Order: sequence, then structure tokens, then C-alpha cells
Amino acid sequence: MRRAAIVLALAFLLGCGEDDVPVDRDTPDARRAVDEALTVVSGRVVEVARDRDNDKWEVVVEQGDRRYEVELAPGTFELLRLDWD
Repeated sequence: MRRAAIVLALAFLLGCGEDDVPVDRDTPDARRAVDEALTVVSGRVVEVARDRDNDKWEVVVEQGDRRYEVELAPGTFELLRLDWD
């Protein structure tokens, strides 16, 4: 329970969207989402979440001073979209 509280607090501090649910990075599916996201853009993973509405994976990767959000399909982990700011 304590680990879940820490994950939720970190997601809040990192700006996890209101429809995003933080995911424990140690779960097999989260590790796969991270691996797939890093094949799209390299960098430091700062957030792993699932979209509450459609269950897609959302992985935020920092590269230098830019942040990328890699969106992956649920189940297949195929790239759906890449956003950056």
C-alpha cells in the first residue's frame, strides 16, 4: 500500500494528466511499455501511466530540455502518437 501511495504522489508532482493513472514501472507490461517507448525516443523515463478512458499506455521521456509523450496501444504496444514540448 505504501508503494502505491508513493507512486500516486510522484505522478501528481510530475504532472500526470487527470485522465492518466500512474503505473508501477516494475510490472511486466509497464517494463514493456518503457522498452517500446525508448525505441521511439531515447532519454530518461519520467512517467509511465495508463489512460483511464481508453487504456492506452503513456510514457513520458525526457531528452535534454524536451519532454516527449509516447502513446502506445493497449495489448499490442504499437506506437499511436508521439507528442513533445
